[in-house]
Amino acid sequence: MQDVAWDDLAPLLPETMTVAEAHARGADLDDLPLATEGGAEDMELRVRACCRHVHSENTRVLATVSALEAGDVETVGRLLNEAHASARDDYAISCPELEVMADAARAIEGTVGARLTGAGWGGCVVALVHEAAVAEFERQVARRYREQTGRDATIFACRAGGAAGLVTATE
Repeated sequence: MQDVAWDDLAPLLPETMTVAEAHARGADLDDLPLATEGGAEDMELRVRACCRHVHSENTRVLATVSALEAGDVETVGRLLNEAHASARDDYAISCPELEVMADAARAIEGTVGARLTGAGWGGCVVALVHEAAVAEFERQVARRYREQTGRDATIFACRAGGAAGLVTATE
């Protein structure tokens, strides 16, 4: 369930504002590395686009949960791809190497979806791949990544495990 509709929220947000303007409005930007450096007061923040990403990501997470519960792998893949585009375009946390990796992953038959993950700005890509396609995925993605970036990819094939739970209780 969504708390706020984007169409109601978007008009209330500025497209951009400077760090100085955000500070003047009482915003705490201590978690923004660039905004805390000296001379960053004139730095422009992409407020609406970043908020759109956060809002749409929340919607995608809820939709992904529903799709997983229904066993709808294709929808999960579509949502992974949408999340990647949003993180890249609205949140601006991708880099050329991540784009090469995500594109290479999606190009492999048997890949359902792929997106950047981690801290962004040079993190990782997670891809949902049918088990029968994993070996070809590893070969082809590594080859394509090397050809396009001159770097070697590190690929970790894994499968999802059970949910987190209580192992033991202590008093």
